[in-house]
Amino acid sequence: MDVLCAQAEEPQARGDDARFRDLTLGLITSMMGSIQRPESRIGGNRKPLGEIMMNIIVTEVTNMHMGVVCVAGWDGKEKRMVRPLSGSGHHWNASFARPDLYQVGNVVQLAPSGDCTQRGMPHAHEDFVVRVPPALVGRIEQGDLPSAIADSESRTVEEIFDGNLVESRLVMAGADCPSLGAVRVNPRRMGFELKRKPNGPDQLRCWFYDESNDRYNLPVTSRAIQSINSQEGVSAVNALKTGSQQAHVRIGLAHPFDDGRAFAMVNHVLFS
Repeated sequence: MDVLCAQAEEPQARGDDARFRDLTLGLITSMMGSIQRPESRIGGNRKPLGEIMMNIIVTEVTNMHMGVVCVAGWDGKEKRMVRPLSGSGHHWNASFARPDLYQVGNVVQLAPSGDCTQRGMPHAHEDFVVRVPPALVGRIEQGDLPSAIADSESRTVEEIFDGNLVESRLVMAGADCPSLGAVRVNPRRMGFELKRKPNGPDQLRCWFYDESNDRYNLPVTSRAIQSINSQEGVSAVNALKTGSQQAHVRIGLAHPFDDGRAFAMVNHVLFS
């Protein structure tokens, strides 16, 4: 059975509708720390989402090509990363993935469609088709966020991808491993820089050492960090780590090229 299908069918097999209706803000608070309830929901005029629901903490919002945005988050109840996709099984266009909904730290309610995506491993580990537009149900402040999603961390980058990392920068399509994860690093052993590109804009990159003392240098796709870089420059991005004790570096794989190479990227960085 396809991994994604098995994940989508599991809640129905439990047969306890009340249990899933009880995925409330209070439950998230007890599991993940302090959450502030927003004054109103996004899309308040739409119909109720139904009995099978899940809440995720948005951990990364990344810019892709042609105005497409990729979103991923941490399901604290099931202790797993998920990548919500629109009903068509695709990523979100920028007009829908607006910052008031898809922002790192937001708690978003989703309804699984039960449909399988067309992508294979490793992305199928987290790809998750939703049947109605997500709803904003809460928010975790940035200072509390690293501890709220700490269980999504691995000790090293190699561990994130179960030993499938090639050349310290890519995983081949079909690898049976996660496509999303994170490591915690020393802020004094990481930073941001610009890579000059002769035929395009400079590329923002993040270099860091993980716990195994391996050095990585990966492109930054975080929408929030890219925005700071475009408005204030790379020095302002590096200033984000000032005074911090730890850096929570979120890493994900891009969609594979035709030759099967899926390159690793820094999807976001949190400092605490």
